[in-house]
Amino acid sequence: CLLSIKLANSHSEETMEGNSLAIAFAPMAIPCIDVVRVFLHRLKFRLSPFMPDQSHIHHKFLKIGFSQRAAMITILIISTLCTLFIAFGSRYININILVILVVLLYTLGNCWFSKEIRKRGIDW
Repeated sequence: CLLSIKLANSHSEETMEGNSLAIAFAPMAIPCIDVVRVFLHRLKFRLSPFMPDQSHIHHKFLKIGFSQRAAMITILIISTLCTLFIAFGSRYININILVILVVLLYTLGNCWFSKEIRKRGIDW
């Protein structure tokens, strides 16, 4: 987090091209989107948004057969790809469009996971 804040506050020529604020917080995009999704999901079903459940993306990976380690590594790879996408994309594409694309891709992936879990008949 500290490095993200430092990058976001730097306005020198030494920083990479593109939107430095977006690049600084891109590694946290997937975890933040997941937290917001789970929060809204719990509200939709009139559950306390602060009660634990197993609807986070990490749990979905575990339900379809990933080990803890494989789930963590996969989420880190996805987050890294998201960061690279935002870092390079912010040079050429409006950051608002990039954020919408990341949220859309995350949503499609999450829907696929949910469908796969239902198809396999795995209990939530």
